[in-house]
Amino acid sequence: MQEYAVQALREGIYDLLGCKVYSLADALDHLTKKHKTPEDGNFLVAPVLERVKEQINSRAYVMEELAANVRKTWAKSRDWPLIVIVPDSSFLVESFGADAEAAYDLGDLDRHIFAVLAAHFYEVEYPEALASVSSLPDQDIARVTIADVLSIFRERDMDRCVDALKKAVKKRSPKHSITLEDIQGQGKAEVELRRLAADFQAYIDGDLAWSDMVRSILLHGEPGTGKTWMARALAGSVPQATLIEAGYSAWQKHGHLGDTLSAMNETFAKAKSSAPSIIFIDEMDSFTSRESEERHKSYWTAVINAFLQHLNGDDLEGVLIVGACNNIQSIDPAILREGRLDHKVEVMLPGSAACRQILKNCLPTDFDVEPLVTYALGETPARINGAVRKARSEARHSGRDLNWEDVRKELSPHRSRRQDILRRVSAHEVGHAIVAKALGRGDAERLVTRQSGGGAAYIEGPPLEGLVEDYEDEMAVLLAGREAEKLVTGTRTGGAGGSAKSDLARATKIAVSIEARLGLGGSSMIWTNGPDHEWLNSEKNRGLVAKRLNSAEKLAQMVLEDNEELLLDMTDRLEAERVMEGKELSEWLEKVPDFAQAA
Repeated sequence: MQEYAVQALREGIYDLLGCKVYSLADALDHLTKKHKTPEDGNFLVAPVLERVKEQINSRAYVMEELAANVRKTWAKSRDWPLIVIVPDSSFLVESFGADAEAAYDLGDLDRHIFAVLAAHFYEVEYPEALASVSSLPDQDIARVTIADVLSIFRERDMDRCVDALKKAVKKRSPKHSITLEDIQGQGKAEVELRRLAADFQAYIDGDLAWSDMVRSILLHGEPGTGKTWMARALAGSVPQATLIEAGYSAWQKHGHLGDTLSAMNETFAKAKSSAPSIIFIDEMDSFTSRESEERHKSYWTAVINAFLQHLNGDDLEGVLIVGACNNIQSIDPAILREGRLDHKVEVMLPGSAACRQILKNCLPTDFDVEPLVTYALGETPARINGAVRKARSEARHSGRDLNWEDVRKELSPHRSRRQDILRRVSAHEVGHAIVAKALGRGDAERLVTRQSGGGAAYIEGPPLEGLVEDYEDEMAVLLAGREAEKLVTGTRTGGAGGSAKSDLARATKIAVSIEARLGLGGSSMIWTNGPDHEWLNSEKNRGLVAKRLNSAEKLAQMVLEDNEELLLDMTDRLEAERVMEGKELSEWLEKVPDFAQAA
């Protein structure tokens, strides 16, 4: 908004009041070298714009220098006014802001600002000017640039000016606005986002108090599951809200701590000035635990503390915070505490309804998507969209219309995937669901296998209560997949291991925590904050962890042997259908009895 103010001052103040306007460079030169007071009645305007950021690494340094020189010169003569324009309040250092008689927060261009300008330029009444743009949402008007504004007000009458504004709004608006109506079958994430959109709209309409609002949500799930798309759909479903996209990589791209904090401050300041608004913060798993950042701990502590201050802000009325990450376990625990992020929701791989909707969204309206749904099952929305784009390209370069076989080939390039692999994957995911149900660790919401290999079991479970039995049961659930493979196919594969997010890795982390951090180990009561791999260098420690993993595996085996017939039946079903979810899955799992271990 500072660009509008600078331009208005430069072009308007001199004509209206006969005053001169100085740039920041001129102001610094005037104050530091000439050491003279501007002529009586002059205004000194010091805009801090992006070009200054490029010239001087620290914006705080610019303001400190300006403040020091202004205080020296201004002390000599207070009979001339000083106006300083900055992008947000974070630029105002204490030594400078203390002398300010007034501070004003300039919002983005909106209907009211436009009406004031139009009334002045075209000598019409303000209500008439406001009525002329009543159909344009403020968030759309805010997208026009300063160049657009200068061009708009060159029109010779207000009607042409309004037409020019509408053209500029259309030019700057997104090409396609998605809403939550474009989302189907996304489980709990979809339900929570629809509730959030309805509540936010009720707040905007004055029907719901902000104190009764859920104000933040974290979407987590593997890459490509559509977390960013969902955030945009949420914003599209609340047309009065402005979507502001941010993230750690954007905040810290210049590397310097001052720049990172200033960029973060700008995002939240913009959200507050644009309210009602939605901040979408991507890559929140970049905010890893401060305890694990030994090399740059002071830097990391400053960044996370600043972020926590924003999340705790009492001045965020009208601002929703939507975060997204791939690995929720990596985020600093303080960020995840209740009151900072109200809801944490896992975004699942799409089921049948979601795959059907995704295909409908990216294929022609007359295209029969039904035969393609089975090939899309288990793939991420990003993978499905990518396959359709490749299929379109293939058809275009072949000089023909797109057909379903083009899409099928891209979705399932290995059509002859061995059936035994699909059966093994099905058994693996069913195993997780059965053991979780039997041990009271939660009900599976969706089981899905991928045509390209692999699968997922989405289980909504209760929080761990700190008992060693809870942790042992959780390990058993994680290791149940490999035990189910053995019962159904006769052998295990390495599918439970591999990455740091694999079943075996997560179970190992729990076992290490029991022995080295939670005070629940059988050998000693110790706590260590070192990396797991260093603690596991000890043969004795490896033995303690291996013993716990073997015990958890045995527990999973006993549960599955007690439910072997159900395991086989559910494996057959998942192998045939590729997805089990909703009411059907609940009915299958109702057959699982609670497991009681022998004393």
